[in-house]
Amino acid sequence: MAQTRVYRVLTAAAKIAISGGAVWFVLSKVDGRELIGAFRNVCWWMLILSAVLFVESKVVSAYRLQVYFRNVDVAITPSTNLRLYWLGMFYNLFLPGGIGGDGYKVWLLHRQAGYSVKRTAAAVLLDRVNGMLAIVLLALLLALFIPELGWYRYAAALLLPLSVLLYSYLVAKLFPSFYTSIRATTLLSFAVQLLQVLSVLLIIGAIGITSFYLELVLVFLISSAVAVLPFTIGGVGAREVVFLYGSTILGLDSSLSVAISFIFFTITAVVSLGGVYYSIAKISIK
Repeated sequence: MAQTRVYRVLTAAAKIAISGGAVWFVLSKVDGRELIGAFRNVCWWMLILSAVLFVESKVVSAYRLQVYFRNVDVAITPSTNLRLYWLGMFYNLFLPGGIGGDGYKVWLLHRQAGYSVKRTAAAVLLDRVNGMLAIVLLALLLALFIPELGWYRYAAALLLPLSVLLYSYLVAKLFPSFYTSIRATTLLSFAVQLLQVLSVLLIIGAIGITSFYLELVLVFLISSAVAVLPFTIGGVGAREVVFLYGSTILGLDSSLSVAISFIFFTITAVVSLGGVYYSIAKISIK
């Protein structure tokens, strides 16, 4: 137990240090006055609408997870599933050490209702992988329409069908229980990402950017994929580094690009804070 506690503390400390170092690095590379100006002159009604779309994306994402749960006979109500999902968001973002939000969901379902850890963990894992697939496919599709990427567009055209075929094969081979819902869950993943893309487009408009929409959305999608990696707190720092280098490669304004990332994280944090209620009130699996 003592070793586990030490590991959790060290894990949390490492994530905080990496996130803090990455944010400091990004801030040292952009124009601080321009970054602050982006926040001062922001269009608030567009940000509110952006937050609404982000919340909708999370509701759809929670429904996708429930589809996976049904594949392994985890019978919980939609309202319970949504509360569990929001609690997981809060744990993933604000409690970086330990098992995280995904692990807590698996543990709670096993402790309260006796559901198999192996089967529920597989559902949660595939839910993550399917979400990543949608991000990758949208990024590859978007890359086809950005001339600055040159020959990379041909690679993207090749990887598009290969990614779909590889994912379908792996699910059929490794997760046969989930194969029957592969079409529905993939469509739901696309809906999630498209809602978040719309959310980001509103952020782009809110800070006064009127061009390079495709390039900025592509950078956002890449940053979303990188943010999933468990090295930072909720992707803090990782997203900003991707926006910094992505904007440089594509010839975009680095300060405004990084502002997009900071605002998106702020929306994510505010929405995720809703999960603190379920952390205090506790969730009864039913």
